[in-house]
This record gives sequence, structure tokens and C-alpha cells, in this order.
Amino acid sequence: MLLIKDGLVLEKLQYVDTVVFDKTGTLTEQQPHVGRIYSCHAGYKASAILYYAAIAEHKQSHPIAMAIMEESEALGLILPSVDDTHYQVGYGICVHVDDEVVRVGSGRYMELENIQLTDEMIALQAAGHARGYTFAFVAIGETIAGIIELHPTVRPEAERIVSELKQRGLTTYIISGDHEAPTKALATELGIDGFFAETLPEDKAIRISQLQEQGKTVCFIGDGINDAIALKKADVAVSLRGAASIATDTAQVILLEGNLRQVASLFELNDRLQKNFRNSVLWDVVPNATSIVGAYFFHLSVYGALALYTVGLAGGVVNGMLPLLKK
Repeated sequence: MLLIKDGLVLEKLQYVDTVVFDKTGTLTEQQPHVGRIYSCHAGYKASAILYYAAIAEHKQSHPIAMAIMEESEALGLILPSVDDTHYQVGYGICVHVDDEVVRVGSGRYMELENIQLTDEMIALQAAGHARGYTFAFVAIGETIAGIIELHPTVRPEAERIVSELKQRGLTTYIISGDHEAPTKALATELGIDGFFAETLPEDKAIRISQLQEQGKTVCFIGDGINDAIALKKADVAVSLRGAASIATDTAQVILLEGNLRQVASLFELNDRLQKNFRNSVLWDVVPNATSIVGAYFFHLSVYGALALYTVGLAGGVVNGMLPLLKK
């Protein structure tokens, strides 16, 4: 289902030639998924590293914790309950398990806890960041036991939607605050024509303006707080159900299923509307034009002209009701 808040958007859609996607939360889901698990200590295998990370994170609700829990459930790990937890927002978490202190978090969190990263770990993290990966370091005691690599989860429908838009002759772009390498990799994976990487939140609207200055009519699809100004600037603004409230308030169209599948439906709806509109014009113009020609050249009577007018009026009304009748 679609929620269209402004009927004029269907008029504007026929002129759209460029569709711009926000990356995180729009083309990719908020929750990543576990990729590779690196063992950094001979005493801990990958399953043990995931086990300790899941124990630490099992009461948390942020995306990385949810990804770790999902992977642990898939492997059937049975987790004990722990109550002694210390969470440092934006960095990591510390728990006590079997007389061991377990810390799970970013590389910065490890350094704050005076646990040093080796050169190999730093190089691994840098290479992963260039590809758009996130890392959760797992320390047991004062030693880093392993590293959990987390990959962004691309929406399963994204590639098909991009393909359908390109079949319509539309140009597609990504706007992202991420580094160039992962943004370019995602654009290549999905077949997207261009991208804007390392874009600050306040600059997203500037990117939309630059496309418009090139003579493009832009449809922007975004879901975050940082997308609100860009949504306001775009010719057609689309957001998803479950997105940040300011994004859904600003957008002209809401995809109520909470995914991108309805983007194609939006353009198909516009196609049907324009076809119906053209048919209505024909039902209005053709009978009246026929009446004028008939009156001038074939001595059409008033009753004949009235009959043609009635036919055109009835045809226009029926054509206007066709979407409802088909439904």
C-alpha cells in the first residue's frame, strides 16, 4: 500500500528522470549481519568468541547486538543469564562471565579499557572500513580473543527495483555519508549509475539541488532524520513506514510496507493515472470536435450534436470510474 499525501506528486512523477536513494536504512537495512569471525588467540575458536559476545549483548537492542544474537541463535548457542553489565554508550559493554571480564565493543572502546590492538588488527579494521564493514572486538580478561566482522545487509528487493527503474529510462544515484569505497561497491553491486560519498547530512540537499540545476527532475527516497532537508528539496519525496518521524512527516509519499518494493508500484500508478487522464481528454475532445465538423460540413442537427455530447460525457464518466470498477 501507498500513502500519497499530496495528489500533485502524481503530476510531478511523469517528469521524474532521476531517482536518488539514501544508503543506510533505505538501500540497506539498519541491522547488519555477521560475516567472518577472526580468532586472535589460540585458546578461543570462532564459536567461543561468538558465545561470549552474545552473552554480553543479549539484553541490548542496538543493531550490532541484534546481528550477534541472530547469528548465535542460528548456531543454537545456549546462553547463561548475566546481570552484572556495564554499558558505555557508543563504545561497548563489559560483563562478568565465569569469573572472567568480557568486553565487547569498538576498537576505541578497547583502547579506553587499556587493551591494545596489534598492528594486524588495526590494518584489518582499516581494510574492512574501506569496504563498509563494522567490527566488534571481543576481549576476555585483558586479551582480545577475537573480532566479529559485520556486513551491511542490502535490502533483498533493492537490485530488482533499481533494474526496473533503469528499464524505465531513469538515472539512479546513491547519497551516503560513508567512505567512497563501500559506497562505490554498493553502487556497482546494484547497478546504480552514480553516487555521492562522504556527504554530510546538511549537504544532502545541496546534492539534490546540483542535480536539479543540471535540469533533472529528482525523486529522493530517504528514511533518516538527516534526510529531511533533502526530502523537502526534492521534486518528489518518498519515505518508508517505520522511518524517522521527521522523514515521514516531510515526505509526500510513504511506502507502507516498509520496503522498496512499492517504488515500482508508485511509478506504475502514475502510468495508469496518465493513461486514464489522456483517455478522459479524448472522450471530451473527440465528440465535441466531431459535432463542430458535422455541423459545419454535414448539417448535423442539434439532436445529433446533443447525442454526441452525451456519448462523450458518459464515456468520460465511465473512464474516470474505471480504476474503481477494476478494483
